Amino acid sequence: MDDSSSTFSDNIIRKRDICAFIEAVVSQFFWAMSNIQLKTYKIFFPEHFSIQNLIFWRSLSIWAIGYIMVKKKNVEITPLSQVKNKFWFYLRNIGNYIFIILWIVELTYFRVSTCQCFANCSPIVVLFLSLFILHEQFYIRYVFGVLASLLGTIMIVTNDKRDTSINLKNKTTYDMCVGVTIALSHMSFVAFSHFGQKMLCEEKMPSEVQNYYMGLINTLPAFIVMLMEGKIGISNLWYVLYATSNGVIFYLASYYMAEALSIMPINKFIPMNYLRVVFIFIFGFIILGEHVFFTDIIGSSLIIGFQVYNVCYPVKKIKNGKENNDNNNIKENFIKEIEK
Repeated sequence: MDDSSSTFSDNIIRKRDICAFIEAVVSQFFWAMSNIQLKTYKIFFPEHFSIQNLIFWRSLSIWAIGYIMVKKKNVEITPLSQVKNKFWFYLRNIGNYIFIILWIVELTYFRVSTCQCFANCSPIVVLFLSLFILHEQFYIRYVFGVLASLLGTIMIVTNDKRDTSINLKNKTTYDMCVGVTIALSHMSFVAFSHFGQKMLCEEKMPSEVQNYYMGLINTLPAFIVMLMEGKIGISNLWYVLYATSNGVIFYLASYYMAEALSIMPINKFIPMNYLRVVFIFIFGFIILGEHVFFTDIIGSSLIIGFQVYNVCYPVKKIKNGKENNDNNNIKENFIKEIEK
């Protein structure tokens, strides 16, 4: 392998890693927008809001966009009988339906940034899943990254009772325990859903097909329960449009997340979920009037600092010619593809 081929492959790998990082950041931005919006429905539309009609309109738009994109890109919809990872397929789709319900309920107990902080404990679960199931290479910096980001998250969580924009003074110890239980349950379903998405990416299921199935599978139970409740929300067109828009935002978040996961290992991607906290307390301050404290800034700096380090670390190794065996294998695969 001559120097020119090595340099060319290094540049390809570097551009690929940067592209994946940008896609991952964009996905976190849209996830934050989606999560913030889910708290505003009960505020803006108290008479028309119900969890099930929100999930129905949201999931219906996800399914519609997925169907349109499948037809536009001429992508074949994988028959259910041909899905290899059926367990993770159904766990991801059913888990998404459950964790949306848990998230909306959880938002009644804590501010949005606090809820997201609980959800950000999911990397601990995902790290073990990827290690034992996918056998992905494990770096000690992932542990340091989770710990640093968790420390920043704790600093943000401790500000919850200082925030006068939310009413915590009437919350009893029982209420807080219920809220924490719901938050931990939500965190578990988030971890399994994200890992399920990675497993589907491993078997080359396009993100359009993944979202098509997610929208369809989530729409059906929500529609049945919504009819039983008799609260469809269709009497207010603005509510329907607002609920539908959350599906559009979710689709964008899920799309960019799938694109990033198709390139980078999930162990490297999952700590980036902490970026949602940064975006969320910015949106929470602007939209919901949630306060931003000095320790929020320090905690966010820890979170952002690791993300910058984590994405620059492998690029630096390539630049100095100190690639590990995995990077050499990636380079060789790229060169083989170019020669073809």
